[in-house]
Amino acid sequence: MDKTTATVVVLGILALVFVAFFAVFRKSGKGKIKGPFGTGLEVEGSNEPQQTQIKEVEAGGNIHINEVGGRGVEAYKLKAGGDVVIGSLATAKREIKIPTEEKKAVHVVTLKEINDRIKAAPPFQQNDVRQYYVGLMIDWVAKFYSIEKSDGEEFNVNLCIDDNDGRYIGFCSFKVPLNKYPEFKVLQKDHLIRVVGRIAKISDLGFASIEEPALFFLPAKSKN
Repeated sequence: MDKTTATVVVLGILALVFVAFFAVFRKSGKGKIKGPFGTGLEVEGSNEPQQTQIKEVEAGGNIHINEVGGRGVEAYKLKAGGDVVIGSLATAKREIKIPTEEKKAVHVVTLKEINDRIKAAPPFQQNDVRQYYVGLMIDWVAKFYSIEKSDGEEFNVNLCIDDNDGRYIGFCSFKVPLNKYPEFKVLQKDHLIRVVGRIAKISDLGFASIEEPALFFLPAKSKN
């Protein structure tokens, strides 16, 4: 190995040493190493995260700041009528969180509210009102009513919804594979089920079709 080749190899080793140094300490560092053949390496740098600077933001909703990989975000003089999201959405993971009964992040529409809105509208406008609710998230507690075979491994499930006084409000229906919810094989009628999903269709007053349902079987009430 000649002197030139040896010098390149040594410098490569020194560079790896400093890479390991910054990987451990992760913030800032400065160093100098002398090698053979009159070689040496001096490094100074920092990988501290940049500070986020947000000024003069006017929003009609919430402001969400999303920083990825420690990169700072700068935003100035923003105006929006709704929510403002600042940062990189491309690398952020999207998660759908199911709201709990105790605390919901947003108001979730009820079937009674939908019915009342449809009833209040003139007949000519009622179909438009139904379409307004398509795609909205629901979080309802209803009573198991019936189940029947659909296509493939899926079954049609119908749930009956009452108000707090036990008065009938309407039905919601959805399709689920029985192997995902085997509880339906032995479930008694009127058992309470919490269903979380999105409205796919309001086919008639008091009847809602739900897509992508997540089901939670509530404990049966004691008869004592």
